[in-house]
Amino acid sequence: MAKLSVNKALLRAGPHSKKGEIEEAQKLYQAVLQAFPNNKRAQQGLAALNKPKQPNLTQSPPPDTINQLINLYDQGQLAVVVEHANKLAIKYPNSVAIWNILGTAAAQTKQMDKAISAFQRVIAIQPHYAEAYNNMGNVLRDQGKLEKAMAYYQKALSLKSDYPEARYNVGVILQDQNKFEEAIASYQKALSLKPDYLEAYNNIGNVLKDQGKLDEAIASYKEALSLKPDSADAYNNMGNALHDQGKLDEAIACYHKALSLEPDDPEVHDNMGFALLAAKDFDRGFKHCEWRWQKKERANQFLKSKKPLWNGEKRQRVLVWNEQGIGDEIMFSSIVPEIYAASSKILVKCDRRLIPLFERSFPTDVTYYSGDSHVSEDEYDFHIPMGSLPLTFRKSLESFKTSASGFLKCDTARAESIKVQLTQEQSKKLVGIS
Repeated sequence: MAKLSVNKALLRAGPHSKKGEIEEAQKLYQAVLQAFPNNKRAQQGLAALNKPKQPNLTQSPPPDTINQLINLYDQGQLAVVVEHANKLAIKYPNSVAIWNILGTAAAQTKQMDKAISAFQRVIAIQPHYAEAYNNMGNVLRDQGKLEKAMAYYQKALSLKSDYPEARYNVGVILQDQNKFEEAIASYQKALSLKPDYLEAYNNIGNVLKDQGKLDEAIASYKEALSLKPDSADAYNNMGNALHDQGKLDEAIACYHKALSLEPDDPEVHDNMGFALLAAKDFDRGFKHCEWRWQKKERANQFLKSKKPLWNGEKRQRVLVWNEQGIGDEIMFSSIVPEIYAASSKILVKCDRRLIPLFERSFPTDVTYYSGDSHVSEDEYDFHIPMGSLPLTFRKSLESFKTSASGFLKCDTARAESIKVQLTQEQSKKLVGIS
């Protein structure tokens, strides 16, 4: 093959190779090598064709693919986002956008390890991406790792000092640590960068409320409402501050407004309940307090039973079970004689330390169980948490008078023995602690 023909063959092989026309390129390189076995360009070209193709690690996913993920995220289909993003991350391993949305969706579905891995990947690909450090901080904060979270927020800020979300998140950490003045300063810095930062005004109000600065807290909530008049969170927070001031009617009005905006918010219902109870509107107050079971922290505390809730049915076997602290168990036990009178039999689950006290104070045929013990469903027809007894028995102020004279009985023999011990030495001062 003449030199000119060699050059032409090599020049033609290159475009064929780029277009993926492998067979045509191979024929040209092989023709050159038949005539000139030591031709370096032909050897290298043929070797390149035979080399396995590696994925293009810098390749970005099409914009439509990212938009589809974002749309799914906005629709709240977080589990689907995680599933799709996982697959796309294999195909586009260096896509910051995919890893970032994967981490965010994983965090919101409580897949914290997956979220952390995703954000670590983002940081490895793009070490100066401030949002990734901020997102990592959020995951660590949700895990209660406040110091580690703070370190990531500070690293965001070192990369991007005018990052309002990171300033706000630093404030949240400081607030959790009861560093109130520093928290307010951080929130105010966030507001200087983003004047319409609703959450910052809300949290400044919460910090001021915790400090007892109720007028200032209310002013901050009003600032939040001036930015977003339909903020249920701001109305709820302002209601709490007004409740603390004893302005019950104004507090209840705020809770009403919050519920008109977020009718299924258990936190607001619970706050409304306590305000109504303070205003002696017991019937409505205890009904709102039933929303406590919709709170995330209470969801797993409700008794798992196939038997129905007791709702005033007469002459039935009823299990009354404990749900809160020992003080509340004592308080709600004032209703035990009334549900006893309405039932054929009652069983009471309570703190084991209270059983001797209750056995002395209430009818002898009440059956008691330690609060952490299992009661067979064969033993009862209905059940009710102690804190729900007032729904039936405490609908008015008058209904409290049945237990106003006292309903608990002390161990008189033990009390007398202790009295003797304490009064043997007359020189000692006696201090009683309740």
